[in-house]
Amino acid sequence: MRLTRVRTDGARGHAIDYHHLIGTLRRKPQALRYLVYREALFPRAAYARAWTALDAALPPRDACRAMVGLLVLASTREAVENRIGRSSRRHPGRRQAA
Repeated sequence: MRLTRVRTDGARGHAIDYHHLIGTLRRKPQALRYLVYREALFPRAAYARAWTALDAALPPRDACRAMVGLLVLASTREAVENRIGRSSRRHPGRRQAA
């Protein structure tokens, strides 16, 4: 496994790949609320903002389920995009769907 090295200004940084935790979070979405590395888990800042908005607008159980659902969608979409990219490199003449 390869992770990017996290450099910080004295505070501890963490490199967390949400793909490694998504299976567990699907089974126990409430774990997201108390996850120590939750902020490092999100793939982009937009997901952290989505979590803040969901947590403020929904009951705790629903907010966790919705956020885990977003992470599942992100991982699925990323896997599909990666597969399409590999396929198009193998078949350079084939057009990609828009």
